[in-house]
Amino acid sequence: MPAKNDNLGQGSGAAPSAQTGLSPPNPGAPGGAILIADDSPDDALHSKIIVEKLHLPAPVHLVFSGEDVLAYLEGQGGFESRAAHPYPVLLLLDLRMPGMDGYEVLKWLRARPEHQRLPVVVMSVVRELREVSRAYQLGARSFLIKPLTVDELRATLQSLAIVPSADLLPGERKAGNPSMPNLPETGTSSSAGAAPQNCVE
Repeated sequence: MPAKNDNLGQGSGAAPSAQTGLSPPNPGAPGGAILIADDSPDDALHSKIIVEKLHLPAPVHLVFSGEDVLAYLEGQGGFESRAAHPYPVLLLLDLRMPGMDGYEVLKWLRARPEHQRLPVVVMSVVRELREVSRAYQLGARSFLIKPLTVDELRATLQSLAIVPSADLLPGERKAGNPSMPNLPETGTSSSAGAAPQNCVE
């Protein structure tokens, strides 16, 4: 499947620095980007806007299928240039996509040591506890219900040490960030163990 190059989805920003907590999880990869994968262009654009409101020093790129996630990470199908398409420091992954869905992407990442360090935050309208648990078991680091909000995304990235706790937007106060729901992560040392409040069994 041809990769969809995302002129719309390429945000502006300087290369990540070590001081921000943003660094490429793939050793040897230059720069770093935030990759959003969502088959809905409207949802992808909304997520991109939310990410950019955090003013992170990383460009935002969009892809629209699981197959395009693989092509981007492997540097294939129009994503060969790491200067134009830096290896991600974070993948925001829609769970329900036609073709290769988010679960299959998680399985693919888990089976490849070169990509296992990539933090993946799953985002979906799915609220069933069994679906959330499955995403965590396959390696997702966190689970967000769409549509994303600035406060929820910031709190999640802070909990993953992708954004330092003190790194807030200009004029914002430090207090009041909501704690994000988490499930125990299989094979990880996460201390969070509460089930997401928005999920139903």
